Amino acid sequence: MTSAPRRSPHDPTPSDDPEAPSRRGDPGLQPERTALAWQRTSVAFVAAACLFLRWVHSLGPAVLAMLALSGGLAAYTILRTRRRLHHLARVFPRGPVAPATAEVLVVTTASLALGGLGLWVALVRH
Repeated sequence: MTSAPRRSPHDPTPSDDPEAPSRRGDPGLQPERTALAWQRTSVAFVAAACLFLRWVHSLGPAVLAMLALSGGLAAYTILRTRRRLHHLARVFPRGPVAPATAEVLVVTTASLALGGLGLWVALVRH
């Protein structure tokens, strides 16, 4: 007589009912992790802005552009993350959630611009 293989208590059990709770845990943790990642990104931009404050006197007004860009990015990511998290609290997990494409494009483009400005300040202005 063959017995069914033993399952770990952590293995999800297949279910035909889409409303059945998942055994993998709380489905709301994924949006929370994403929001925390965006908040860490904004903290990194605040840290960069604080670093740029140290260079204003020695490198001049070019650093002010970097300071404004990193401070603006920090504010943008904080505000968009809060708005998105409030939206997710209303719709998740009942419906599909659109990816944060605009936010990713803005942060990526501005990060590249910030890096280019940093290189320019370090290599040309210094």
